[in-house]
Amino acid sequence: MTAPTVVRLVSEDWAELRDIRLRALADAPDAFGAVLADARSYDEGVWRERLATGNPTFVVRDGAATVAMSGGFAPDDSPDAFVW
Repeated sequence: MTAPTVVRLVSEDWAELRDIRLRALADAPDAFGAVLADARSYDEGVWRERLATGNPTFVVRDGAATVAMSGGFAPDDSPDAFVW
């Protein structure tokens, strides 16, 4: 049995981000500022763009399954940074 690993996603990992994000929105719709129906309509370019910014997105992989996600966000016009 292998231990879970934390991986920073890159734009080529867009489908993995889409899949875990849609699962999270379905599981806890009130926990996010997005709506599942909207996120389902995003095309590949939107998901790639999210990963192409300087803001990191991480996932936890447990074997072949992606089981958690997190990241950071630093707005250009603010001295604050956010972890989600």
